[in-house]
Amino acid sequence: MKKYTKEELSELYKKIPEDLREAINSQEIGGEVKEICLKNSIKDEEKILGVIRDIGYVFVGILHPNKFQETLEKELKLKKRKAKQVAAEINANFFLRFKKSLELVHKTKIDFKAKSKTELPETEPQTDAKKLCIADNGQKSRWDYLGKKPEDTEISGDTSQSGPPERNLLREADRNPDLTLAFIKDFLERKPEMDSDVYLKICKFMAFKAKGIQSLREAGFYRVDVAGPEELREYLKEEHLDWLELALKEISEIEKLDSESESMQVLGPDIDLVACIVERCNPGQAQDILGWTKIWYFGLDRNRQHGSLKSYVSAEKVKQFIYTPFRFPRIVKSVLAYYSSRDDRGREYMSFMLFPDFFSDWAINDKAGDHKMGNVTIYDDGTYEVKENEHQAW
Repeated sequence: MKKYTKEELSELYKKIPEDLREAINSQEIGGEVKEICLKNSIKDEEKILGVIRDIGYVFVGILHPNKFQETLEKELKLKKRKAKQVAAEINANFFLRFKKSLELVHKTKIDFKAKSKTELPETEPQTDAKKLCIADNGQKSRWDYLGKKPEDTEISGDTSQSGPPERNLLREADRNPDLTLAFIKDFLERKPEMDSDVYLKICKFMAFKAKGIQSLREAGFYRVDVAGPEELREYLKEEHLDWLELALKEISEIEKLDSESESMQVLGPDIDLVACIVERCNPGQAQDILGWTKIWYFGLDRNRQHGSLKSYVSAEKVKQFIYTPFRFPRIVKSVLAYYSSRDDRGREYMSFMLFPDFFSDWAINDKAGDHKMGNVTIYDDGTYEVKENEHQAW
């Protein structure tokens, strides 16, 4: 990519809309981008600054949003899978937020639709639930992206006294969760056949999530990724965890109805946030509800690395594997990373022992093999293999 001087960038900066200028100067957005990078195992400061720089290039019109992932791969040398995940989160959290202004800067319509082998057909039938909402400002946001809605349909006047106003229902789910849940309840009482509608379930998930993390938001606490159960419980009551568990139950039902929906890709960060809190406060509960889990959800006290592995594998490399979801027939309470190598196909992998109890429950002389109920091997292409009831003593 061409190198731009400060003078050239300054001239471009002067021509863009005010909301984009504010975004470029926002320390909050910079912090959010850094969190996304760290979550995806990008800890190199130069690469994090490179991601922030490329977002700035999108904002001033140098780089088209649809070329963002490709640029991360070529300029920052990120692996395709990691670049795709980072780009998806940047799209969902930032580019969609400023879609209208970005279209003015780039002088073209911008399609943020996720590219997937299982994309929803363009002719997907519209349900009554999806006709309940339309953006209130004429432009699609992250929330609009989650549901397919006809652009000329507005919420009907019959929303009941407890229903949200004529605004996008998903946006209201985050802003006014109680009103949204009341609205959905009233709607389903009138049309019970819509109870299995995916769009409504996404709205309920977002509303339950908003209620569950309300106390964290009010306290300005956002470092859930490194927080332990004791720290989280300083802000969360049992009722908050109950709301978050209800949110995960909606996700479980959505996956049964439409596991390959592109909506689930956009919801990924929200699902991770909720599952992380639930799993750390109530170990095993996220897996019990979802049917799958991620090692990242366990937190530092339940995710350990064997001494022999530490001698040749960095903690950074371990992070490459802990964000991959996997299923196991029994509830996993703690894990131990114990081996890493490459297979005959050239894939990097890491193997983890799985335990039904906590390390703190072990006696001093206990061996890992005495507690192990199986293991999972996770590959760098996002696939995994599990084996149950194997025992190995050190």
